Amino acid sequence: MIRRPALLLALVCTCTCVSACAAPDPAPPPNILVVLWDTVRADRLGLYGCTAPTTPFLDRWAQDARVYDDCISAAPSTVPAHASLFTGLIPSEHDASHATPHLDERFETLAERLTAAGYQTYLFSANPLVGAATNMAQGFARVEHPWDPRHRPQARAALARKVRGGDSRTGVAERLRQGTETDQDLRMGGRLARVGLLDWLDRRPAAGPWFAFLNYMEAHHPLLPPDSLRARVMSASEVAASRTQDQSWSRRWSHVFGLQPLAPSQIALIAKTYDAACAELDQLLEQLIGDLQGRGDLDNTVVVLTSDHGEHLGEHGLLDHRYSLYEPLLRVPLVLRLPRDPEPGRSADPVMVHDLFPTLLELAGVASPPLGKGGGRPLLATNPARARMALYMNDFRVPRCVMESAPPGMDPTPWTRRLWALYDGRWKLLSSEIAPPRLFDLAADPAEEHDLAATRPERAAEMLDALEAVTGGSVPRGFRGTTPRR
Repeated sequence: MIRRPALLLALVCTCTCVSACAAPDPAPPPNILVVLWDTVRADRLGLYGCTAPTTPFLDRWAQDARVYDDCISAAPSTVPAHASLFTGLIPSEHDASHATPHLDERFETLAERLTAAGYQTYLFSANPLVGAATNMAQGFARVEHPWDPRHRPQARAALARKVRGGDSRTGVAERLRQGTETDQDLRMGGRLARVGLLDWLDRRPAAGPWFAFLNYMEAHHPLLPPDSLRARVMSASEVAASRTQDQSWSRRWSHVFGLQPLAPSQIALIAKTYDAACAELDQLLEQLIGDLQGRGDLDNTVVVLTSDHGEHLGEHGLLDHRYSLYEPLLRVPLVLRLPRDPEPGRSADPVMVHDLFPTLLELAGVASPPLGKGGGRPLLATNPARARMALYMNDFRVPRCVMESAPPGMDPTPWTRRLWALYDGRWKLLSSEIAPPRLFDLAADPAEEHDLAATRPERAAEMLDALEAVTGGSVPRGFRGTTPRR
């Protein structure tokens, strides 16, 4: 259990005493590197209990870091989750979502505060939703993507290697042959994050501390890990099948909406392909850390490994990361490696991804603004009794392909509602606009299969009151209809 902020003193100052105490010489502020594995859930990584060999490097590297075993995201999708990380606020406060994919300029981001304190800042994002177009790049002096003109040829070559030998699942190979590949097709260029960062470090205009944020998309659909890593977690026949199984968006949504369910073996193959993608991320991290260590760039650098949200892999009949606040979407990794850390280890205390906002400011010696009831809290002094809240903002429409192929009378209402989650110890409350709240005991029921709201009504009411207090009363009390028990 890690709660004492002992390292902060070591990072901020050192003191040498001879015959009398001399004035302390302030140590330089640390560099900060945040590596975000987009769409990665914690339980598919070795250090969080996965038995498949997905992350051998991370498992070793994290032995000298602070590993947070109970970390959740404030939102299950890119825009609100990144906005929370960059501002320290919950989604209902910054109001950025996929329906309104824009972070308002009135919010001062982590990068802006570090820039004002003298940091040089760099963003490499393989996610099109994390950049200037959504105003997520506020405060970053240099912003790059795999599809930028200078990176695009290498990103295209990397994609060609991934689909070589055929990959008929998504249409990516065909678009590549026709020269019609999109920016989104080029998201799987994670190796270019290392290229971009090292080049930026070499070309920085001046010395001084730096802050870099790298977003990797290898674990996001369409999942194109190399065959060598598929073979690590699959049989030879499964590797071949994973190359041909139809995993287009329309096929996925046909399963999610119950129009054409996938067989259990097909779901298992998706999960194994996802595991192989996590193994690719692990290799990319090993290359990145190895290069930075070899150059001496990590000698005074805080390194973070985390994710914005997870992914459904068949749980509750779902795929992708929409329409729920179940554990596969919210529970993510969080590893904080600090230079000369006197207290590495594991913490079971409840934390959130957007706790990085005040934590990294604190480590840099920069004041954090007030963050409200649901805002981030410093990771160097965690609270075992902390309650946490997450929000699904109903920011994804029912896909058009589903509505066009749906049988007459299909009701999309269960899929078009906001959702709230409140965590309090072992208890988790899920609240919806259209159905009574559901209560789960995560210690006894981690898969969230047994709703205890009817048998523990007082506990459910207490948590609903607490949720309304955090959200300012935005959770509706009047419920109608039913919710799908997926």
